[in-house]
Amino acid sequence: MVDFGGIADKAKGAVGSHGDKVAGAVGKAGEVVKDKTSLPDDKVDAVVEKVETLLTDKKKK
Repeated sequence: MVDFGGIADKAKGAVGSHGDKVAGAVGKAGEVVKDKTSLPDDKVDAVVEKVETLLTDKKKK
C-alpha cells in the first residue's frame, strides 16, 4: 500500500527547506501554462502569485 502520509511529509520537508526554489519553479510552470493553454494570463498569474506567497510565508515560519 502507498504511504501517502509519508509522501506528504517528505514534500512538506522539501518545501520547507527549499521554498524559494519551489516558488521559482512554480513561476516557470505558470509561464508554460500560459504558453500552452488558452487560460487568461491574469488568472494564471493570480494562481502563481498565491502559491508563491504561500510557499514563502511557510518558509518564514
